[in-house]
Amino acid sequence: MGCVLMQTLLKKSEQKKRRGVALVLSALLCLAFIPVIGLAIDGSIAYLVRLKVSTALDAAVVAAARSLNVGANSQAQATYAQSVAQEVFNADLPTTKDWGVSNVSLSVSVGSVNASHLRYVTGTASATVPLTFMSLLGQKTVTVGLSATAQRRNLNVIVVLDHSGSMSSVIGQMDTDATDFVRSFAAGTDSVGLVTFAGSSFVAYTPKTTFLTDSPSVPTLIGEITTYNGGTNTASAVWMAYQQLQNLNQTGAVNAIVVFTDGLANNFTGNFFGLVSTSAGCTGLTNPVTGVIGSDTGETVVFGLFNPTATSLNDATETQAAPQANGCNAISNNGSLNESIGSYLTSLPSADINGNSTNGTGTIGEYRPVTLTSINPVNVTNAGLNAFDDAANRVRSDGTLKPVIYTIGLGNNPGLPPDQVLLARVANDPASPSYNSAQPAGLFVFSPTIAQLHDAFLRISAEVLRLSQ
Repeated sequence: MGCVLMQTLLKKSEQKKRRGVALVLSALLCLAFIPVIGLAIDGSIAYLVRLKVSTALDAAVVAAARSLNVGANSQAQATYAQSVAQEVFNADLPTTKDWGVSNVSLSVSVGSVNASHLRYVTGTASATVPLTFMSLLGQKTVTVGLSATAQRRNLNVIVVLDHSGSMSSVIGQMDTDATDFVRSFAAGTDSVGLVTFAGSSFVAYTPKTTFLTDSPSVPTLIGEITTYNGGTNTASAVWMAYQQLQNLNQTGAVNAIVVFTDGLANNFTGNFFGLVSTSAGCTGLTNPVTGVIGSDTGETVVFGLFNPTATSLNDATETQAAPQANGCNAISNNGSLNESIGSYLTSLPSADINGNSTNGTGTIGEYRPVTLTSINPVNVTNAGLNAFDDAANRVRSDGTLKPVIYTIGLGNNPGLPPDQVLLARVANDPASPSYNSAQPAGLFVFSPTIAQLHDAFLRISAEVLRLSQ
């Protein structure tokens, strides 16, 4: 009995000793874990602050890059972009104050890479985060610092404006809306050019970065556009715009053509040498016989050949005979759009003067059927539509410049309104049944009335500017 009692007392004594050791070890472990736990808590807060600052910084530089089109010159644009960045950054950091964060700062710079036609916004942000647990070990704060960069590609935009006779009642509003559109781009870095067209086309302004400050500026020229009784030679205008992009030859920039029209592309420019019937009584014609041919609004007569070369902004070339016609009245318009020349031609040319197919034998199948040997208004109109379609397809096939085409159609024309299906096809709009995923996607916007034209231009400008990001 005594032995058992002794063993029991010894066991209790050993258990007390073990408990004492455990308490000591636990205390020591607690001392070791406190810094670890504190580091985890303080580190989590620092990480959350860093994440918040990073999100605000990213939003700030992206917003700044998108705003680089605001301002009269590069310096003004940089200043405005910096202010936008600061505003966005501040708006995205309201919760950091609850954590005692201090010394929050943002530095923004704007630079450019000329060879790549890029402008970039670089932002550097920092913030001081207070530490609670780690301050017990002497570390009272930690500073988080980050940087981010967003870029904007320079834009080359050729604005192509229809000023044919059907535009006479709305030309003033078109001038206003197109001017607002032009002003949405960045002077000093973006280049804007202007092509006008009716039966003939004219480069009113070769694309330059000084489009807002030159005399005359592009807005001034647009404000001076008037109308006259002319056709709609859209194929020639698009090709002329493309040549302006080729002359710039800026592969790193966004290259865009914006076409506005209220009519059907019922004219085209061709070489008619060898296609003049002997019944015309024309002698002494030499190659080329270059002129514009078209159909009238009611598609009752074929008129031409008139001068394809406009020499000023509002040059009414439809009143001028084709110079190579050598005064041959039978195939020269001579100022009247009601004289049919169809009986004096044996055929229509299979391509316009720029090589765009009139009968679907070019780079894209025919949009409308054409019988070249039948010289009637419908065939002439369809040839003009096919040339417009082929010109756009050839432009979009340029894998170096990668031009994007945007189209705006106005529905005010009761005679020959624009072909909306073709305009969507020309733009390679993803909504078009003819969309080609291998080519740059553009956008077609239809404005049923002149009152909606401003919004149509606004939508296109948003799309063009989006491509610059």
